[in-house]
Amino acid sequence: MGKVELAFDHIKDKENIRELSVVIYPDSFFYGLWTEKGVLAKTGYHPLVSLDNVLFLVSYHYDLKNVSVLSSLKPFVHLDKSHLEKQAFDIYFQGLYNMDRTLASDRKREDFSYEDVSTLHLIPEEVSHVLAKHNLVPRIHHISTALATYAHRTQSRFIVFLSERVMHICVMDKHGDFLMYNQYKSYYDRDFLYFISLVYSKFFPEDDIPIHLCGDIPKSGQVWKFIRRYFSNIKFIDGAIKMSEGKPEVAPAFYDLHLCRQCV
Repeated sequence: MGKVELAFDHIKDKENIRELSVVIYPDSFFYGLWTEKGVLAKTGYHPLVSLDNVLFLVSYHYDLKNVSVLSSLKPFVHLDKSHLEKQAFDIYFQGLYNMDRTLASDRKREDFSYEDVSTLHLIPEEVSHVLAKHNLVPRIHHISTALATYAHRTQSRFIVFLSERVMHICVMDKHGDFLMYNQYKSYYDRDFLYFISLVYSKFFPEDDIPIHLCGDIPKSGQVWKFIRRYFSNIKFIDGAIKMSEGKPEVAPAFYDLHLCRQCV
């Protein structure tokens, strides 16, 4: 399973744990527990059916002050706030997604921090029910909104986040305005290079814009080798993520937990 190797437990004092971050994937979730000083002290990766058990243990053992949930799921839609009709949520998805598959989902809407853009997305009802069962009232965000906020704050114009063979790309213009976010299912290692090249050539045909990489992209793997062969201006996102054992070389792999907690 995708992130099993990223699980660890460095909790020395449970009284020091104050925050929980949960990242929802199609059939799994990744969670992190943070100290009051913002240090990532424990992580775990489980099938989605185990969410109830994990939240029971977490809510029982720790006095949590903040809970955040980040969804990486489709379907999602971005639209101008002025065009949004609250009662017509599903209409915006017509022709883009098969909404019959998402009937058992809660409709969510959130606004960009620096743009007149809203994100419409869905959260599985099973997730909402489990959170309510354990009296957890989290902030719930979509990864596209979080990435756009992070890009604006850091002036990163091209961000690539990889997790579970899905590549998330966020693009901003030179003025810091949001241009696009999309997800790309990448079955083969060369797919990552293909999609990066496709988006890069579309938006930056003449410029040498840094590519900010994060997520599960091992520098020794084929994905890294393919990307490095064609792009030299690459930066790894890691500086803002505090690890309890201080290992900056693995920090980018926990970027989704950091994004869930810090950048929304």
